[in-house]
Amino acid sequence: MQLVNLSIDQASTYSKQLVATDSSGAAMDITGYTIKAVAKPGYVSFNAYEFHTTIIDPENGVFEISMDEIETANLPAGSLLYDVKVTSPAGVSTRVNQGKIAVQPAITDANPFNPSQGVRLTDPRVVHIHNNKDVLDNVGSAVVATGAYLVSNGQRIFVDSAALVNLVVPDTVQDGFSFEVFELSEPTLNIAIKTVGNTSIGTWNSSKRVLVVYLSGQGWKFYG
Repeated sequence: MQLVNLSIDQASTYSKQLVATDSSGAAMDITGYTIKAVAKPGYVSFNAYEFHTTIIDPENGVFEISMDEIETANLPAGSLLYDVKVTSPAGVSTRVNQGKIAVQPAITDANPFNPSQGVRLTDPRVVHIHNNKDVLDNVGSAVVATGAYLVSNGQRIFVDSAALVNLVVPDTVQDGFSFEVFELSEPTLNIAIKTVGNTSIGTWNSSKRVLVVYLSGQGWKFYG
């Protein structure tokens, strides 16, 4: 196994060729193998960032790990740990590389809306959903145009559109069910909220942000 430390720039395309070696340090023949490479903030962290892997020269153990610019934008600045595991056609797994990753923070593409620096407004998207986790889930404009987005409790929804955005909430929710909606580029939000059963909850076009909360005995409340 080789100890190899890496350096990755946020919001930039990254690739690195590595060599799989055995316990003696000799290059392994990885013909027919599968490769998995993952980075984490710590050994037991729930947050994981997986690399794409490509075998370059199997007989000499050469392979490549990579991420595109959107994936590196979701990496938290600072230090991460990573390792690489290869699995033979017979199902035998071997860890062949590990080390630290220094993630250099982005300046040009940094965005304050995501505590992990991840909302990519350069994407051709209308609605961005962030669930207070490191990986950003994007909802494309086609989804919004052809229907409505089903909201989950605790979500933060970022809208980047002048068009009406339709949101749907469950027919039955618990006391305190809430979500926030933010407009990123227009003067005010333009949203309509209904239940799954098509009961209107209300509309909002009074500010760039609204907190929507369900309170038992009072119904749905809008705070903006």
